[in-house]
Amino acid sequence: MAKKKVRKERKVTVGVDPITGTSIRKSFYGYTPAEIDRKVQEYYSNIGKAEILKEDFCDYAEKWMETYKRDVVSDITYRQTYLRCLKVFQEYFHGRRISDITQGDIQMFFVKKKDRDQWDGKKYKYILDNIFKSAIREGLATSSPVYDITIFSKESKQKRSYSLEDYENLLDYAKQHPDGLGSFLALKTGMRRGELCGLMWDDIDADNLIIYVNRSVTFVDHRATINPKGKTKNAVRPIPVDQETIDHLSTIEKVDDYILGCGHNIPVDPHNYASRAYTRFMDDATAKLGIERLTMHELRHTYGTILYKSGTGLDAIAKVMGHASIETTRRIYVHEDIEDIRSRIQLPILKQ
Repeated sequence: MAKKKVRKERKVTVGVDPITGTSIRKSFYGYTPAEIDRKVQEYYSNIGKAEILKEDFCDYAEKWMETYKRDVVSDITYRQTYLRCLKVFQEYFHGRRISDITQGDIQMFFVKKKDRDQWDGKKYKYILDNIFKSAIREGLATSSPVYDITIFSKESKQKRSYSLEDYENLLDYAKQHPDGLGSFLALKTGMRRGELCGLMWDDIDADNLIIYVNRSVTFVDHRATINPKGKTKNAVRPIPVDQETIDHLSTIEKVDDYILGCGHNIPVDPHNYASRAYTRFMDDATAKLGIERLTMHELRHTYGTILYKSGTGLDAIAKVMGHASIETTRRIYVHEDIEDIRSRIQLPILKQ
């Protein structure tokens, strides 16, 4: 008659009581030493998983951005998009574990942020989705709560732009004004503020009527910093210009390697330029011409809008504006009013 197997017990110290300081012992049972060894290993493995699942969401979100985005996107995109979103996440999810955040928590986050515009909502969702996907790959979460989410947000504020008449009047005025060069170039090329501040005389190909965007200036750690990559992957680009642009540049005294420089051969800080030279120019322009005051970015938008309304294709606009993708261009410019739509439809029934 076969001898009946008997389960054996092994007591293992698995920790120390934080109050008394005494050892915490746990019993493991098995029919063989190997079986008991396996159960002890499973116990410690599960303890490790439990500790892993305690990872703080905000700490992980910050590490994710530093690991996967810091050296991939431009400095300005990292600061203005990712770090701004991180601050919003930290305010809302403070002290929450990754594994504890539910689909309901994510949905309530968007309910609370319904005063933000649609573009903010889409950015939040995109980043949250990627953070949780990464956490799952690393074993820090078992599933993603970012699904079936409704983004509550207000309508995005439509960017303003000048009419063609105001555009032409402002161009003429910019050529005469001592602080008008940056605005003139923004209206003629659609360059970003940081790109204008980084523009050098060597970037001008007068013979071929081309301006090359080779760098951008950003404000990092309280100082102007040159970014050779620009804001997006397509930011470094050639921009075709007309003879008027080249002729006006030929009248400008070269006091610096930088076109908007002040004689020190260092780039102008974009924030300072906007708050000083551009403000002086706009103060005078609005008083003289009776036009609305727009931001420097809205001068860039005016250039793109005029290209679009003149029939320029979205692919060409995307390239000259340095957009990351044609979808960005489509989102920005395909929002015409009814008269814009009417002018693009060539059906006989609509003819006056």
